[in-house]
Amino acid sequence: MRNESVITQGLRIFGIDDFWGTNFDLVKTMKDYDQSQASLVLCHNPDAADLDGWNGYNGWILAGHTHAGQVRIPFWGSPIIPVKNKNYDKGIKKISGDRTLYINRGLGHSIPIRFNARPEVTIFTLRKE
Repeated sequence: MRNESVITQGLRIFGIDDFWGTNFDLVKTMKDYDQSQASLVLCHNPDAADLDGWNGYNGWILAGHTHAGQVRIPFWGSPIIPVKNKNYDKGIKKISGDRTLYINRGLGHSIPIRFNARPEVTIFTLRKE
């Protein structure tokens, strides 16, 4: 999905194009956001979470891109994380606007090494409340 949304089984899923790509358009993607509708956002680069244009969105944003830095020094973290907001390395982050950002460590790599940044596949269970 590239700057669009679909509804499946009552859930609207928004897919935002790559933040570093030429087609990234957060405002276009989120224009149809309706707070009364169950929604989820898929966004490759977590840095997009800090931008204006979310149209009041207050749910979960699922991202990746960082691979948790690929090399993590014990008790210190990763010396290189390919994002502007260095807090966006991995895991669950509570962010502004009552939103929750989840950054998956992913399976691949940009260079063929991983140390203390194990690959992951995350499984979420969605429940209707």
